[in-house]
This record gives sequence, C-alpha cells and structure tokens, in this order.
Amino acid sequence: MESDHTPTISLPASIIDNLFDAIILITWQDEIDYMNAAAISLFDLPGNRPPRQRLDMMLQGDDLQTLKTLVEAVRQTNTIQRHEYVRSSGDGRQVSIDLSAFSVRSHAGIVTEIAVIGKDITCLKTLQQDLAGWNTHFRTIIDAVPQLIWENDRNGVAIYFNKRWFEYSGLSKEQSTGPGWQVLIHPSDVHAVEQWQDSFLSGEAFAGEGRLRRHDGVYEWHLLRNIPLRDGDGNILGWFGTATNIQHRKSTELELKATSERLHATLEAAVDFAIVTLDREGYIVDWNSGAEKIFGYQRNEVLGKFVDIFFTPEDRYGGIPMEEIRRAETAGHSLDERWHLRKDGSRFFMSGVMAPIAAPSILGFVKIARDITDRKLAEEALFLSEQRQSIAIQSTKMGEWDWNIPADIMQRNQDACQLMGLEPDAHREGYSSFFSGIHPEDLYMVRQQVETAIGGTNILQSEFRVIRADSGQTVWVSIYGRIITHIEGISIRMIGVIYDITARKKLEKQKDDFISIASHELKTPVSSIKGYSQLVLHALNEKGDTENVQLLKKMNGQVDRLTKLLFALLDSNSVLEGKLRLNPEPFDLNMLIEQEVMEQQLVFAGRRLVQKLQPLPIIHADRSRIRQVLTNLISNAAKYSPEGSDIIISTNDAQDGAMVKVTDFGIGISTDEQQRIFERYYRVSGEGWNRQSFGLGLYISLEIIKQHQGSMGVESIRGKGSTFYFKLPYS
Repeated sequence: MESDHTPTISLPASIIDNLFDAIILITWQDEIDYMNAAAISLFDLPGNRPPRQRLDMMLQGDDLQTLKTLVEAVRQTNTIQRHEYVRSSGDGRQVSIDLSAFSVRSHAGIVTEIAVIGKDITCLKTLQQDLAGWNTHFRTIIDAVPQLIWENDRNGVAIYFNKRWFEYSGLSKEQSTGPGWQVLIHPSDVHAVEQWQDSFLSGEAFAGEGRLRRHDGVYEWHLLRNIPLRDGDGNILGWFGTATNIQHRKSTELELKATSERLHATLEAAVDFAIVTLDREGYIVDWNSGAEKIFGYQRNEVLGKFVDIFFTPEDRYGGIPMEEIRRAETAGHSLDERWHLRKDGSRFFMSGVMAPIAAPSILGFVKIARDITDRKLAEEALFLSEQRQSIAIQSTKMGEWDWNIPADIMQRNQDACQLMGLEPDAHREGYSSFFSGIHPEDLYMVRQQVETAIGGTNILQSEFRVIRADSGQTVWVSIYGRIITHIEGISIRMIGVIYDITARKKLEKQKDDFISIASHELKTPVSSIKGYSQLVLHALNEKGDTENVQLLKKMNGQVDRLTKLLFALLDSNSVLEGKLRLNPEPFDLNMLIEQEVMEQQLVFAGRRLVQKLQPLPIIHADRSRIRQVLTNLISNAAKYSPEGSDIIISTNDAQDGAMVKVTDFGIGISTDEQQRIFERYYRVSGEGWNRQSFGLGLYISLEIIKQHQGSMGVESIRGKGSTFYFKLPYS
C-alpha cells in the first residue's frame, strides 16, 4: 500500500544501529529485514540472529500479536500508527513500551517495508503515576485550606478553583471559569480589578483588598493575591491566586477607628486641659486643641520636638524634664506643678500628671495638665496680704498700690503717695509717673524687673532709691508686687506694697564701712600673730613641749579661721563697692576641677568625690576666682553630707557655655530658704547646719560668677540632698 504522507529512512546502518530507540524493518511478507541493537535488547532476543526471519519466528505472545496488529493497521490505512502495551521482560520486570509504525518508501516512492520504532517508557509511566498521586494529594490540601484558591493560565483566564471557592461563591465551574474572582467583586471595589489587570500586563505580583460576594449575597472583605508562575527562563506559565477572608480584621479596624474618633473628639473637647503624647524618649507625637490653647503652639510646630520646649531655662538646666519621665517610668506616674513657658515666652503655672503608655512594655507617655496660674496668683495674693500685715508691724510707713496694666492706671493709698512725695490727688496716675521718681542710676534695673514680672515671672521684688517729688530728698524703698489676674495669658492686674528702708540701708552702710575698715586694720595684726605663733610652735617642737604644742596648734586653727573671715569680708566689701577684680585667662576647666578635687579629697577623706566630666572647650575666665567658687561648693557639700557618702562633680557642654554641678546627698535645703541662700550673711537654720558659718561663701561665689556674665543656682529637696550649679560663657 502506498502513501504520500509516510517518511523515508535513508540513514546509514551504523547510525541506526547505535540509536537508543528500537528500530525494526518488516517486509510485505512479514519478514524482519532489520533489527538494531536497541530492538534486540528491548524484546530480549539473542544477539546472533539469522537474517530475514519471519516475524512469528522471532517474536511470540503479546510482542508478536501487538506488532502484527500495528503493521496490518499501517498497511490498511497508510498512516502512522501508535500503540502502548506492557510486556514481561526476561528478568521478570514489567516494561512499558511505546510503539510507532509507518510505511517506508524507496527513492521511486514505492512502499517497500514497514518501520516500527519502540521506546521503553517504564520510567515515564512511573513518573506520571507519581505525579498523578502528588496532584491528587496537592488538590486535597488545597481543598482543605480556608482560603479561596484559583489558577489562571498565561492569558489570565481562570481555569481551576478549589473546593472552598465553590462553597463560598455558590457558582458552578462554568460560571467561574474565565473572569474568576472578578465576578464576585463589590462595585465600589473595582479598583482591585484594575490593579490586577495592571499587574497582569507588567508581569508583577498582585496584592489588594476588596469585598467578595458570598453565596447568600453578603459581601466580605478579602486580601487578594495573584503571583506569576515562571519556567526556568523566566517565562510566565500561569498565575496562582488566593483570597483570604479579613472581614474580622476589618470589622475590628472599623471599631477601633470609631473608638479612636470618639476618644479624639473627647480629647479635643477638653479645651481646658493640655493632653500631650510622647514617645519613649520624650519627643512629642501628638497633642490636643487644649494644648494648642494653653501653650500657644500649633500641632505641626511641636511634633517631633523634645518635651523640654515648654520648661523654663532653669528647669531645663536642672534636668527636670527627664526626671519627670524617669519618675513616670519607675513609679507609674509623675505629678508636676511648676512654672512653664508659652510660645510667646510668657510664663504660666501648670499642674499636671504624666503616666506611661504600656502594652505591656512602655511605648511612650501621656501628660495631662491644666493652667492654674490664676489659682497660684490668688495664693500669692493671700501671701502678699499676709506679708503686708507682717511689714505693717515693722513699719508704719507701708504704702499699698494696685496697677491696672492695660489701662496704665495705678491706685496708691495715702502712705504710698507720701512716701514718694506726691500729692494725694496723684493716687490714680499711670505707672510712668512712678518711674519718673526713681533715681537715674536705678531706673534701668527697675524697668527690667517690671518687664520681667509682666512677661512671665509674675513677681516684682526690688530695692532702689527714690527722689521725693516734694523735697528732692533721696530715700531707699523696698517694693513687692504680684500679678493676680490674667486674661488669655496677658497680665492684667498687679498689686503690691512699698515701704521706706532708708534707715536699714544707713545701718547696712555703717556696718559695711565698719567691716571694711576693721578688715583692713585687722589684716596686718592677724598676719603678725600667725607669723609669731609659727615661730613659737617651731621652738616648742624643738624643746619637746608637746602639751604647749597642742595648745598652740589650736590657737593657729582659730587664727586661720579669723584669716579666712577677714578675706571673706574683704571680698564681700569689694563686691559691694564694685571693686572685685578679675584676671581672665584661657584654661581647661576640667583640669582645674581635677586639681581641686584631688586636694579636697585629702581634706574630706570620709567622703568619696566622684568626677563625671564631659569634654569642654577652653574657657576664658579668672582661674583663681573660679577655683575659689569650686572650693566653696565642694567644701559645703562635704560639710553637710553624711560620712561615707558620694559627692558628684560633673560638667557638660551647654552649647553657649560650660555647666558645672556639685551634687551631695546630705540634709538638703527647704524651698523657702533656697530663695535666700545666696544673700549676704544668710545662714540656713535647722538641725545639721553649721552655725559657725559666716554666710558669705555662696554670696561671694554668686558675685564671682555674675562678674563672668554667668549664672548660678541650686536645686534641693529637704532630707535628700542638694545640687549647686553654675554656668560660665565661653566668651
């Protein structure tokens, strides 16, 4: 039988004989014309086969029947025929064989033989069976998961869905095939379909959220994903998609959002309370409209700023903001009542509490506070009233005044007018008339103090000279006033008292003159006594008179104390007369502190002087005077702290100057006495304080720092210790 669609074999016999596939050529007379080595092996035939044997002589059983049927089919149809069957090999194995048969033509186009090609496909069949098993196992797993799962072909057409898909959607396979999940999407979520189409065109993975319709018509939120499946060359073979139900999460988010909005509305309505949220380090992350009203900053102006932006400079220097955070973290809350700053620089008194935000570790802090300036000023007004009564006992010349600041009207009682030498009808003149009576040398100082009180401190306290309007006589007065009314942060009203202190000032002048003269006159005799006592002490030591040596040493101690007093009095007098001279030079402040600590440690061996010095730029100051300040602060700390305790001397770079702190853990100083601790001759009262102190050391130290254009202060808690600090500018 002839066919125009059958191939012609014309390969050399050597090539055909070495092919892996079995090749058999069968004549029209059913004789085997050729069989290569692979065919002999496949059908378990002997190697020394005779040529041109009949087919039924070479093969038998299923092999013979299969080949005869296949050859006859080619002869009848003149087409390629194919058949698979399983045979038993000589070693007992079951071998799967794939046979293909077709006509072989001569060069003239005449069909001469039938070619049969055989392949051992046992491994392929085993692999197919394994894959089928894995496929069944994989589909069982996919059907068991709660997600909706589908597969898209390379054209994006959905072709497979798991069991959960049909349970959720209620659709048949025919209804699902093609668009897939897109038929379930909520009309308002079509943007998810657009995102998927963009991902399909770009070949990138798709992820989005959308509501899918359930079989009962209810829409639920799902997380949608489609990822491309690629071959080894990166070509997309198809897409694997999932939809995870996130309805519960969405419902929770909506509930949290509603709760958050209600809470936010509540916080925003609390306009009389500042509610400030901080992160763990103390930086502002949120605040309400009440905080905007109280502090004067818009929300966007403070986000990311450190909380100390609202604290006064003295509290910032003292580390109060971080101490408040530390207390909140360790104790669970931190109460705070102190003066704070608004954006415009004005001060107000705030009461608040800070608490940690924990879940379960501390994530940040929240501070709730309110402006109680008016209450504080009312308390101060009461204090002022009490002070008036106290002063009235001391002086019958006390005047009272009440200043309406916006209207610039000052009401004075008769005593106040008489003290200033004003006519009684001048009791309602403006404050400018008050300034006109101040001595020219004191005028600038008083103006500055008044502006400071109005601008934020709310307290006016000063002593100055007044030239009486009626007689031109100069008198000394003391004035004390308090702001007692604010409107929207603006000072409205100040009340106060004024009284004559001329007699006191004269006595102080006489005392200062006496001290100055006495100090200078006593300096030389005391030095002589010291010199003679040293000579006598040397002589007694040589004679071995130990009893008198001890007496003389005690006398020398008293002479040293007297010498120290004389130098302190001389320094004090120099300060008063403006004659305290400085000899500034550049030096390393930390090195000076190390030298001073080394010497003081020998004197106070029962205390441990701890240095915590940070790198500082070179300062320009009077080295000996700064050492005098350090000596005073360290010796005071040692005197008023228990045996075996630490005294910490620390420095840090405050950008525009060097900050030095001396901290002890001794008896501490009460709040009231902290206000007067730097006054001349003032000595703290109470148990544990040295009544032999002259009351001059801190006064002179403050004046030395002031002469350097620096600042000095104290922070203390009674019974827990004190920190004295000073700041020196770099230039």
